[in-house]
Amino acid sequence: MNGSEKASSPTGLQPMLWCALLWALLAASMAPGHVRAQTQAPVFSDADIDQMLAPIALYPDVLLSQILIAATYPLEVVEAARWSASNARRGGTDAVRAAASQGWDPSVQALVAFPDLLQRMDEDLDWTRRLGDAWLMQEADVSDRIQHLRQRADAAGHLRTTEQIRTRRDNNVIIIEQANPQVVYVPYYQPAVVYGSWWHASHPPVYWAPPRGYHSGAVFYFGPGIRLYSGFFYSRFDWPRRQIVVVSRRSSAHGGYVRWRHDPRHRRGVTYRSPQLNRDFSRHGASIDANRRPVWQRETAHNRPQGERGAERGARHTERRPRADADARDRAPARQMRPPTTRPPASTRAPSSRPPSAQERQRARGDRERSPQGSQQRGQRREQQREQQREQQREHPRQQQRQRMQAPNSPSRPDGWQPRGRSARE
Repeated sequence: MNGSEKASSPTGLQPMLWCALLWALLAASMAPGHVRAQTQAPVFSDADIDQMLAPIALYPDVLLSQILIAATYPLEVVEAARWSASNARRGGTDAVRAAASQGWDPSVQALVAFPDLLQRMDEDLDWTRRLGDAWLMQEADVSDRIQHLRQRADAAGHLRTTEQIRTRRDNNVIIIEQANPQVVYVPYYQPAVVYGSWWHASHPPVYWAPPRGYHSGAVFYFGPGIRLYSGFFYSRFDWPRRQIVVVSRRSSAHGGYVRWRHDPRHRRGVTYRSPQLNRDFSRHGASIDANRRPVWQRETAHNRPQGERGAERGARHTERRPRADADARDRAPARQMRPPTTRPPASTRAPSSRPPSAQERQRARGDRERSPQGSQQRGQRREQQREQQREQQREHPRQQQRQRMQAPNSPSRPDGWQPRGRSARE
């Protein structure tokens, strides 16, 4: 071996260092924090969320919160859009009240007052479903990206207070409200204009076709205002907590608001994008459906028969029994079992010298009645009793007829009865 080969050959210590480094890398990759970070990786990136929120991020807060909630129920959005198209003569509050009998979620029912917006959500159903899944899985990220898009529009100089909307800041949070609390204007704008140059080249913003009457030079276009009654919207954003809360008289009376919760019943069987959501909301929906049934139809441990409850407990006990205990019992040597002692029948017993008690006589009478001969005798006695009753019913009219024939001139009155009048004096 020459000198160059000696210099290039690893020493005995180098393989050990390489093995230690390899084991350290494997341990780091299998650490709980690393695994949790991989399983909890966001499904939608910031570019995906910005792309979805581009056409609606500058809507008034209350309307935007209703859109995000309604997007979690895509099938009901489709039904509401079809209903709105077939009831085009109804609008605003009248349409919302007419749709109350459809059984939709309140957020979907509220969007009936905005038929153009509802139609866009129906036409781009993939966008609607992705938006709802993003809110269910990453509501904090979606809230942050809404504020990011508003910051972009404000930096471009296009987010101002107008006759239709009012914008204000609260601790670096941009809030958009309608100028008139009872009139809502739905803005239309082009994302490539209002936000400036788009910053995600691989994820261009969602583009909606302009409505009728749109002028190409306008940054914001507002259609006719939709007049609504006071308290029409029942949700709003809680920006510090980055979530949506439900506004109601009951929650306000307790000094706060209730956080909005997704109701899987209004999902109508549409699967979720996340397997975890499918598991959680499937169990939650099943428990809600079970609780909505009447008490007498619920399969609880209290209203099932006693035999079924005992069988179920026995089955659960059998399932919980470890298999190792069963194997150990099978391997154990068989114990010498004594033959079971059987009591001889009453006919073969030796007669007792004492007289039988009342209980023994009743027990013997019951044994005789339960025997086949006793059953036959009972049937014969019952048949004889029925025959006697029928004979008495037939004999009763005959006796009355015989009595009338024996004394035809005597009145059918009790003894001592005398008629009144002239014949009585004679």
